Amino acid sequence: MLKRYTAAGILFTAVLGTLTHFCYQWSGENPLLALVVPVSESTWEHMKMLFFPMLLWSLLESALLRKKYPDLFWADAAGILTGLLLIPAIFYTYSGILGRTWMIADILLFYVSILAGFLVRSRLARRRNRPGISRWILLGALLALLAAFFLFTWNPPAFGIFRIPG
Repeated sequence: MLKRYTAAGILFTAVLGTLTHFCYQWSGENPLLALVVPVSESTWEHMKMLFFPMLLWSLLESALLRKKYPDLFWADAAGILTGLLLIPAIFYTYSGILGRTWMIADILLFYVSILAGFLVRSRLARRRNRPGISRWILLGALLALLAAFFLFTWNPPAFGIFRIPG
């Protein structure tokens, strides 16, 4: 059962995440939608493409599978964080080595990050452990990222990850 939900989650996150790339323009630059979809080509804004779809999937599947997999949300949270960390890590590594970016590489790194996030989540979901303090750390990280995505949409700091590559 978990394998089917994993495959569905990967597909859901990949499709919805890809669609979110275009939603801001399609919406006529709706400021509320901008909080959860990319508003620019910055690496930070592109991280929303993984964060929000995977978080939505996590909430849905956790509600559906909570009896059989009571710790699934926490496994999902670790998967989300893994995928999010990989996006800038892979992007800045490959673009630093090559001295340029390639759209096909950017697209592939998004899908690789989704796969890696779900791989971590699948491995952790099979375990029957009750992490006490780590739940608070995971929840804190998710909430901090949520707040940061909202805040930095309109007030990005002057760091490289918030700038449009080029």
